[in-house]
Amino acid sequence: MEQTGHTEGHCSGAPTVRIKAQDGGHVSALLLSHCTVGGNVSISNFYPVTGIPTTPERNADQISLLHKHKESVCCEYEAVQEYNSLPGEQVLLADRYTEPLIIQKHREQREREEEIRSRGDNLQQVFSLRSSEAYHTTCVEQLFSPFDRGRIPKAVIFQGHSGYGKSFTVQKIMYDWASGRLYKECFDLVFHLKCKELNLLQGEKKSMMDLLNHSERFSPVISQILHDCPEKVLFLVDGFDELQFPLQEASLTSPNSPFTKASPEAVLSGLLKGRILPESFLLVTTRSTASARLSKLLKGPQRFTEIMGFTEEGVKEYIHRFFKDEQVSEKVYECVRSNETICTACSVPVICWIICTVFSEQIKDDEDVTKILETTTSIFVHFVSTLLQHHCRSSTQPFPTLLRNLGQLAERGTRDRQVLFDEKSVSEMVSDPANVPFLCKFLMKKKVSLQAMFSFMHLTFQEFFTALQFNLMDEAEAQKFTELLPSVEGFMCDIVNPHMMPVIQFLLGLLNKDVSSSLKEYLSLPDSPIRAQLEEWVLHVIKEKKTTTHVKLFILHCLYELHEEDFVRKAMRIWDRIELVFVPLKRTDCWVLRYCLMCCGSVGSLSLRLCSITADKLRMLKDALYRCEELGLEVVGLSNTDVPDLVSALGEGKILSSLGITKSDLSEDSMQQILTVLKKQSSLGSICLSMKTITARSAAMFLDFLQSAVIAEFRIEIAEMTANDGESLCSSLCVRKDTNGFMLNIGHQNPFDNLMFIDSESCDPLPAPSLSKISLMSTHSEALNMNWINFLQTFHSLRDLREDTSQFEQHVDALLSCLYALSGLKKVDLMVNCLTVSWAAAVVSLCQASPLLEDICLRAPTDRIPLLYTLLGSTELPNQCSDEESIASYLNVGKDMFTFKLTIRPHSRFSRLRMEEDSRHQTRASLLEISLSLTHSPQMSNLDWRDLFQKAHMIKRSSEITTSGQYGHAVDALLSDLYYVPCLKKLELVVSCLTESWATRILSLIQNCAGLDELQVIACRDITVDRSQDGILMEEGIQILQKSQNHPGSLLKVKGWRCRKSTDKCTENQNWSHSCNRKVELQFNGGCFREDDQGPVLVIRPSPTQYFQSE
Repeated sequence: MEQTGHTEGHCSGAPTVRIKAQDGGHVSALLLSHCTVGGNVSISNFYPVTGIPTTPERNADQISLLHKHKESVCCEYEAVQEYNSLPGEQVLLADRYTEPLIIQKHREQREREEEIRSRGDNLQQVFSLRSSEAYHTTCVEQLFSPFDRGRIPKAVIFQGHSGYGKSFTVQKIMYDWASGRLYKECFDLVFHLKCKELNLLQGEKKSMMDLLNHSERFSPVISQILHDCPEKVLFLVDGFDELQFPLQEASLTSPNSPFTKASPEAVLSGLLKGRILPESFLLVTTRSTASARLSKLLKGPQRFTEIMGFTEEGVKEYIHRFFKDEQVSEKVYECVRSNETICTACSVPVICWIICTVFSEQIKDDEDVTKILETTTSIFVHFVSTLLQHHCRSSTQPFPTLLRNLGQLAERGTRDRQVLFDEKSVSEMVSDPANVPFLCKFLMKKKVSLQAMFSFMHLTFQEFFTALQFNLMDEAEAQKFTELLPSVEGFMCDIVNPHMMPVIQFLLGLLNKDVSSSLKEYLSLPDSPIRAQLEEWVLHVIKEKKTTTHVKLFILHCLYELHEEDFVRKAMRIWDRIELVFVPLKRTDCWVLRYCLMCCGSVGSLSLRLCSITADKLRMLKDALYRCEELGLEVVGLSNTDVPDLVSALGEGKILSSLGITKSDLSEDSMQQILTVLKKQSSLGSICLSMKTITARSAAMFLDFLQSAVIAEFRIEIAEMTANDGESLCSSLCVRKDTNGFMLNIGHQNPFDNLMFIDSESCDPLPAPSLSKISLMSTHSEALNMNWINFLQTFHSLRDLREDTSQFEQHVDALLSCLYALSGLKKVDLMVNCLTVSWAAAVVSLCQASPLLEDICLRAPTDRIPLLYTLLGSTELPNQCSDEESIASYLNVGKDMFTFKLTIRPHSRFSRLRMEEDSRHQTRASLLEISLSLTHSPQMSNLDWRDLFQKAHMIKRSSEITTSGQYGHAVDALLSDLYYVPCLKKLELVVSCLTESWATRILSLIQNCAGLDELQVIACRDITVDRSQDGILMEEGIQILQKSQNHPGSLLKVKGWRCRKSTDKCTENQNWSHSCNRKVELQFNGGCFREDDQGPVLVIRPSPTQYFQSE
């Protein structure tokens, strides 16, 4: 015999057993069903677990009767009545039933508290943990599967709170069994016994057959099965906790035959104890308050199971079954997900039904599904009303008293931050707590005994009842509430006592007359004395201008829960400026905001930036946004069909402080609609738009708009970087206009600007553009006369050209010609793929030829490229220049009326880091930057800039060589060229540390540069981050400078760290954050020496990621 899993199995889902026998053989085995026989093999003697032979063969009449019985059960259970069903109105069971999460483990106190306190996504994480093997999750099909040691449970305790779907699950079992989907091979008969109905039979004499509630015509076949094979019978006893008669005494007089008449309690006790049909199987549903009592009355072996409620997927499935329309169900689910309190409560199946019912009424009235007309408080009121009406009839307390007592218990727990209550404290406030559907009971092991504990279903229900208690207080008691009311304090004006925030929302919700009227049947809510206190508190928080976005959203939700327009209007008049920034707004937040804004005739100022406003949310908000006098708005993922909603929201005559449309593939026609509505606004601030591609036509459209618009900043960008966006002239275009002039930034997306540089289709690195960015500033008047379309087309033509081609040189000349033509040009910043000698010479020539040009900067992102491609595992850098081409990572040329200044940084950050970390270079002092300041002179035209750049290039190349002598030769070659630079007045050197060799070079510069007025040396470990003076001044280098005689008239300044110890001084390999090290400035002027102590060393070293983010 070959087998997988257990050899025993009694129900659907049991493991597969494979048996091999010789041809003509005979097989006899235990518990075989669904047999498939191949070949000449006979099978007989099927023995179930009890050892009694299987059901004798039935005749055709019996089979027909049993089939008809199942058909009648199907008809009875295929449709159900809901709580709000009219007479004769039913819904299909399959349209509602969703299987909940079922576990088989008793949880500890810590786990219970975790479940009660968790909300929203955190609760779903807890549910995900409960779904793991550690909690022995199961399903209806596996309720009677064998235990680990092979024993099969005779009785299953099916525990769950009120409204969690215990009865619904029993109905589903009945329907699925009768229709052949469940327990087909396990049970020939399944019966449903409702404890509510058994309560009505007290005082009568009934047999088990009488209680089974079947048609008389099926009695013969049912009697035969009960007699011949009771092990093929399952009894579903629903609602054990609702029984109104004692079973303990009845068990002493219970009959042992299903045909003997006795009291209903005696018959039921006999069934549970196993006196009647001991071979049969039982599934008994109960609330947690009666589980311990049930276990003592139930035969064994027993299996404990508990319904935890719906997981996130369960909620989604339930909503989909309810509405069927996928689009509608998705919107409803998103609304539920966006409200943390409702999302948490939806783990309770009956609340899921309430919410879906509310939404379905909106759909019938042709309302927008995304509109949440019901407040959170009203949903909880519906839930309380449902449980009081359908699950609380056995309570001995009048409903008003019960609700007040629950409120007192909840208020005490909220005040003490407590969610678990011992039985004594609960009994002091609530009589007969076991019959209260809002409370849960469970047993906790306490050393050698068990302790009964109670809780509300979830903390949210405790908060609701706390609010109910506050609402019932008289003026004397209301002082308690004043003490608990949160205060708004601190620099950020955040909420103190945040645990009271949900209570306040429920309390304001209960103050609404329509909501409170829903409870009138059960409890009369008087005019609350705390109403005035609450309203005053809300207005006080609004007046605090520095409150956090979190507090502002909370207040909006409070106003929505109150849902009284007069007070909301009063509050919004005080709240003249609403700023919600850097917080993703959920659908519920948007609807709450819409309600509050729509209560006002007009809104002063509203800012919604970085709030994840999507097209759907914009559609929801557009009518309210239209009322804003001043508006800041950012929308994500807008399509062409959504543009009319944006146009409607903007209206006319607004102060549009900012408008951002990001990640949107908008067409030129859509852009034209947006530009048209922008022209109708009274004032424009910062505008950022996103479209599919920037063509010459669209660029002309934008520039035409900018000719007449009074605007602070206008930016346009393509929505997404792809390998095939070559049609676009650029990926971004930004224009700023202020008193300083006209500023333009254009760029192609560079794959090295961020980590989004992989072609999604091929997973290959995208090539870097030769020229990725240009930023320039010009005078207003000259900018208006510029041919910007030609400029953009020239910029685009350089994108995919390599630096070593003749075409590249031609297009660079064409671009520089455009810049020459802009006579008002003041500043230029270029980001190039490779900073070549040609680029460097060209920008120097441009700076000299342009009369107003003050500053031109040339940057190369070479410091990021090697590291990022190493991360990718790529050995080939697409369109990336070689070391032979790139001369430096940074070049800056500037001039004013008197001087011309040139700055070069030979090293990239990456190579600088590598040198710093490589032990072979620990003694090498690197040249990080050199700056030359020259006075204007005709002699400057004779300077060979290309030669100077080539010398800088040699320094960069030699930094990769392990021999420090070659690096020193390259540095000396560059510095010696400076001896012959005419009109050199000031020189700045940034080195990693001051060593003997650098001190010697400094002296040589001073002695050989005849016209040099000042030489400044800064010791800095990484100039590209913060240019802090954190490099080391070695003592031997300082001594060389002190002993020498400087050139008369020249000033030498040296800045860095210096060790103050007289002996055993710190070296470059040590931690220079020691207290002996000080930041100093040394000045040498002729024979004079001066040292200024600038304080102790403050070490702030950037993390590796900062090196790639701080440019």
